[in-house]
Amino acid sequence: MSIVLVSFIGNGNLSGGEYFSTDYYFEGETTARTTKIFGSVLLQHLVDNGKKVDSWLIMGTKESIWFDLIDIVQNPNLTAEETELQTLLFDNAYHSKTDESQIKPEQLTDWQGVLNSRLTNTEIICRLVGHASTAKSQELIFNSLDKEINKGDEIVFDVTHGLRSQPIITTFILMYLRYSKEIKIENIRFYYASLDSTKKIGTVHNLDFCNELMKATEAVAIYEQTGNYEQIGEQVNLGVDFNTKIKKLTFADEMHRASSELPNELKKQLEKTNFDKPIEHSLSTKLIKSLDWSDDLSFAKRLCKKAVSNKNKRQYFKAIASLYEAVAIASCLIVMKRDDGKQLDINDYNDRNYAINSNNGIKWKLDKSQEEKLNNLQKLRNTVLHGTEKTIPNIMNSIKDEQGFLQIFEKGLEVFEDIVNGRIKS
Repeated sequence: MSIVLVSFIGNGNLSGGEYFSTDYYFEGETTARTTKIFGSVLLQHLVDNGKKVDSWLIMGTKESIWFDLIDIVQNPNLTAEETELQTLLFDNAYHSKTDESQIKPEQLTDWQGVLNSRLTNTEIICRLVGHASTAKSQELIFNSLDKEINKGDEIVFDVTHGLRSQPIITTFILMYLRYSKEIKIENIRFYYASLDSTKKIGTVHNLDFCNELMKATEAVAIYEQTGNYEQIGEQVNLGVDFNTKIKKLTFADEMHRASSELPNELKKQLEKTNFDKPIEHSLSTKLIKSLDWSDDLSFAKRLCKKAVSNKNKRQYFKAIASLYEAVAIASCLIVMKRDDGKQLDINDYNDRNYAINSNNGIKWKLDKSQEEKLNNLQKLRNTVLHGTEKTIPNIMNSIKDEQGFLQIFEKGLEVFEDIVNGRIKS
C-alpha cells in the first residue's frame, strides 16, 4: 500500500502570475510552515507525522504556474538548461493570461524530472488535465488518478489550489476509486488551506466531514440495495452496546428469526436521543424507518414485508423465499395442529410444510383460484431455490422473464393476504 498525495496547481495571483509566499498553520502546530505551494508543506507535515508519501500527483492546465513548483525544493541550484526550462514555463503561464499557452506535455515531463532529481523520497508526477469543464478534461483527470492510484492505496487530497470544477470532479472520481481500487474510507483524507491574503496567513483544515459523508452514503446505499441496515446503525454512533445489538438483529433478520422486541427497543433509543450532528440525526431517521417492519406483531406479516422489500430491490431469490415462508408461517397459525393433536411450530420446517401440503393443510381451505396461486408460488420457489419443476411451462417462463416472475409473486401476495385476513373456507 502506497500513500498518494493529490493536488492541483492553478494560475496564481492575477497581479503577478505567481503564488505568493504564505505562512500556513496546521492544527496543533504553533510554528508556521512557509511556502508558495501549499502541497509542499502538506507533504512535509505528513512526513513529520510518520507518513511516507510515495508519490505526489499534481494536475493542472496549460495556464498553470508549473514553474512555481520549484518552491517545493530547498536550494534547488538549477543548471542553465534547467533555468531556461523554468523560464519557458513562466513565459507560457504569464502570456497565457491573454494568449493561448504553448506549453507541451514533454516540457512538463522534463520539469517533472528536474523536481524528482532533487526531491528523492517522493515521486513527483505532473499531468496536464485541463479545466475540468469538458468531458475530455474530466476524462484526463480520471485517467491520471486511475493510473497513479493502486489497489488499497491511501489518498491525501489537497483541494486548496486550482479551479473549483477540478476538485469537485476529483472528489466524485475518488468516490468511484474507493470501490474499484478497494480503498478504505478512512484512507481517503481531504485538506484545505484557507487564506487571509492581507496577512498572507493560511489556516489548514482537515475536512473530516467528507469522510463522514462518504461513510453515510455507503451505509444508506447498502441498505437501499440489500436491505442490510447494520452500517447505518454503526454510523449513528450510539456506542458499542447499540452496535452489538444492531449486528445481532441483522443476523437474526437474515435468518428469519428476528422478533419485534429488539428492533422496537432500538427504535425507542433512537427516538429519545438528541443527536449533536445533523448527519447522525438524518441516519437515525433512516434507521427508524428501516425497522418499521417491527411494528407488526405478526411474524408472517413482517416476513411478507421483507419479501416485498426484496422484490422492490430486485433481489428475487430472497423475495420468493421470504414470501413462501410467510405463507407457510401464516398457514401454521391457521391449521394450528397436526392430526394427532400436536401443536405446529412455525420455526420447524416439517411443521410449516405440513401446514401447506398435508391432507389437513391450508390447500384444503382454499378455493380453486387461491389454490392455483399458491401452487404456482410453491413451484416457482422450488425452481428458484432448488432447480426443480423444470417441465412446467409457465414456471420455466417465469424464471426467464421478469414480468412472468412478478406476476406469480403478486398472485402469491394475494393468497397470503387472503390467508392472514381469513378469506378462506373454514
